[in-house]
Amino acid sequence: MQYKAFYLLPRSSYRPNMHSDTIWGAICWGMRMLYGERRLQDFLESYETGQTVGAAQPLAISSAFPYIEKDGEPEQHYLPRPLLLDAYYDDQKEGLKSYIKDKGAEGFEKGKLEARRRKLLKPTPFIELEDLKQGNWSAKGTFSIKPKVQNSPMTHNTIDRLTGSTLTSNNRGQLFHTDERYVYPDPQVDMEREKQRQYKAGIYFLAHPDSDIGTLEAIMRLLEQFGIGGDRSSGKGRFDIKIRDLEIQEHDAPNARMNLSLYHPTEAELIAYDAAPKNSPLQYKTTVRQGWKAASLKKPLLYFQEGSVFPMPDDKGIAGTNTDAGEHEEGHRITQYGIGLMINLNVPTS
Repeated sequence: MQYKAFYLLPRSSYRPNMHSDTIWGAICWGMRMLYGERRLQDFLESYETGQTVGAAQPLAISSAFPYIEKDGEPEQHYLPRPLLLDAYYDDQKEGLKSYIKDKGAEGFEKGKLEARRRKLLKPTPFIELEDLKQGNWSAKGTFSIKPKVQNSPMTHNTIDRLTGSTLTSNNRGQLFHTDERYVYPDPQVDMEREKQRQYKAGIYFLAHPDSDIGTLEAIMRLLEQFGIGGDRSSGKGRFDIKIRDLEIQEHDAPNARMNLSLYHPTEAELIAYDAAPKNSPLQYKTTVRQGWKAASLKKPLLYFQEGSVFPMPDDKGIAGTNTDAGEHEEGHRITQYGIGLMINLNVPTS
């Protein structure tokens, strides 16, 4: 399937981890800025009806994943490694423990060699797109430069708004820390510095081809100027944005789907997963999301994480649903994004 890919090349560090709900929230803000509040209300309503409302239609996007570009064009893409691999590695490790036990203490070194032979290292969270297409889910990748996302805590002072100086309490300055993220190319082999300069690293997200791509492009151009996430007024979250088509070849005879976004299932989808046969390809991790609304927290919501794998349903349409996350202080309801953008896989079940 051909997706529309939005490439975000950082001009600075950025605060939030760019999950699908964070990107979608920024898109909603941009839609209101560009087209007005009525258009945004129609956009939110279109998720409930599944159809175009006014000039707005539903949008399905992924979370953001790292990529490498060379000489200004995307060169290598990364996607989540299927979580089925975690269960596979756990089984293999149990087998390795038995192997070492059978060999006795003198067989420990042989056991370590066997572990290396089986490549029983914990897999990295991302996989090169080509390896995913070919089913080489345990591959470490062959590209000579990989993107590295680094999370660094930054120290800040709390400012006294009356005096403009650092706030003092108990004769001490008040410090706090926030996480900032940087993404940069990380060479896997020795490489001349001049050659390294040809490469840059960034993050990208996908939009389903049935989405209103024209509106999304306009909004992303606005966000390119304003930034995404916290501390935008101090220059954080600024990106140069490129928009390209990206073809992802999916399996012709799939029996499973892998999630590329934070996914909040419908009740019917949960019932179907619970009723799936025991040998079905079903492996997932969950996470709780609870953002801020003005001075208080939103309602906590549970999601399936990116890389979770689910059996192929009878209805192969868009999965998941948006959810009510409470009421804002200004009186309107808060909508949290939960649509699951999926790609098809064929998972061995024997």
